[in-house]
Amino acid sequence: MGLCFTKPKDDGDDSDHNVEFAGGNVNIITAKESWDQKLEEAKRDGKVDFSSSWDIKATPTFFFLRDGQQIDKLVGANKPELQKKITAVVDSTTGDQK
Repeated sequence: MGLCFTKPKDDGDDSDHNVEFAGGNVNIITAKESWDQKLEEAKRDGKVDFSSSWDIKATPTFFFLRDGQQIDKLVGANKPELQKKITAVVDSTTGDQK
């Protein structure tokens, strides 16, 4: 697991909090204005198009690809289901080599 800590904000507005994780950021949004601002930033930075092109509607979303093609997908943090899908993909891959 990654480490998590609160990143202090300099603007004095404590309605938004920014939590840093190893490898990414999590923003806690408490007001619609903040949500709209984050969406605009994502659009400006080109981050919304990716999720739209892959039909990502929730996080986490796991994609299973073979030869560049999607063979399966799991939406949500369901560890037993994720383990089952990984096992199925690995088994199908080793079955192809027999």
